[in-house]
Amino acid sequence: EPDFDVEKIPLDDAATYRLISSGKTSGVFQLESAGMRQMLSNLAPERLDDVIAAIALYRPGPMDSIPTFIERRHHPEKVTYATPLLEPILRSTYGCVVYQEQVMSIFREIGGYTFGHADVVRRAMSKKKASVLLAERESFLAGAAERGVEREVAETLFTDMESFANYAFNKSHAAAYAIISYRTAYLKCHHPRAYFAALLTSVLGNQTKIAEYIAECASRGIRVLPPSINESRMLFSVSGKHIRFGLLALKNVGRQFIEQILRERQNGPFASFEEFIDRMPAGDLNKRMVESLLRAGAFDGLGLHRSQMLAVSERMIDRAAEKGRNNLDGQLDMFSMAGTLPSTPSCEYPDIPEFGIREKLLMEKEAAGMYFSGHPLEEYRAISEALNSPKTSYLYECLETGKENDIDNQNVSFLGVVTSVKKKVTKKDEIMAFCGVEDLFGNIEMIVFPKNFIMYGNLLSVGSIILVDGKISVKDEEVKLLAE
Repeated sequence: EPDFDVEKIPLDDAATYRLISSGKTSGVFQLESAGMRQMLSNLAPERLDDVIAAIALYRPGPMDSIPTFIERRHHPEKVTYATPLLEPILRSTYGCVVYQEQVMSIFREIGGYTFGHADVVRRAMSKKKASVLLAERESFLAGAAERGVEREVAETLFTDMESFANYAFNKSHAAAYAIISYRTAYLKCHHPRAYFAALLTSVLGNQTKIAEYIAECASRGIRVLPPSINESRMLFSVSGKHIRFGLLALKNVGRQFIEQILRERQNGPFASFEEFIDRMPAGDLNKRMVESLLRAGAFDGLGLHRSQMLAVSERMIDRAAEKGRNNLDGQLDMFSMAGTLPSTPSCEYPDIPEFGIREKLLMEKEAAGMYFSGHPLEEYRAISEALNSPKTSYLYECLETGKENDIDNQNVSFLGVVTSVKKKVTKKDEIMAFCGVEDLFGNIEMIVFPKNFIMYGNLLSVGSIILVDGKISVKDEEVKLLAE
């Protein structure tokens, strides 16, 4: 939309706050972590102030007051103030101290400090200088007494601020974050295709994140369409009701090569693989890059099997290069003098069948990091269901919604395809492995300890479909599969 301006979006959009409150905030600035999502679901923000407070609270220290904050947000009658003087300072945060600015206001309004003096205290607190703080204690208590605050109340207040201010966040900083969080949530809510296309582009190279965002697209009925030599742009882009895979996300395909393809495409789409080879400047045709495009399926739909095009691509590129050299050397033959220079000689394609589905899928995964023609586990779906194999999406959902205890240490039979294998030598000089395994819903890391690696290491190759008996382990907000 040419007239769209992110700075002019309304800050009171109910649908955006519903999205934030639903905890479906993957890809939303500052609001992605599992703990933050859980907090937002409980808090159910309805205005920007709530988002600002959430960002300031979700860090060590202030975190302790999250339950109180949420309780008072939903039950305003439970808000209390140790002294009426605190009400104007803490009203917007339901009686909880959330920001550094509030700490300074308490020193000014209750301790009678000047702005300059209050800032000295804030600096002492944030640098954890206990000696400076202790020296302030008596003057704060004296100032509070002058304003009619009971000594006991003032002492409790001072102690609370002392422990809290080590971590207090300033509101101006939290507000700047919250504006970006809200805007990204608004875009995700109202322009999901454009937002997810940009989001996928922003995590190029991070296969785990790409898989996570693509799975979320699928849950909203948005598909990521395979790369196409005539449709794809440099980056992920909106294509009707779906998103088209961006050519730069393919492995081994360089930016300059894609720029050249896009320039040439302005003269009309490529009608065939042959025409592509013919129209591209011979000097730009890189065998590895063309092969990557072919393997990812970018030329599917131009009337030939992927197997046929791959069989002749090297020969065609060599021929195009030779023709380019001949023209450069000025070796013009009688055809070109007559103005009828033939294009790259037509190539004979071998009469061979198309690759099998599994082979195609492996090629796609290798070239693009994802599958387009289906999924290697499709044919095992019935077995997976009979085994009650846990879905990776369910495991991550438990992690996000604070139900990790439901899955931690659980015995499982997991059916998946191996996507990566990293071997590591332990301190005892034994070999163990960290593997990526994927089901139809996402990827999980599997750890294979040395004694199991000796017995089963031969089964661990990329593309293998394996059945694993093991345990789920949840640690530091990560889910892993321990193979037994």
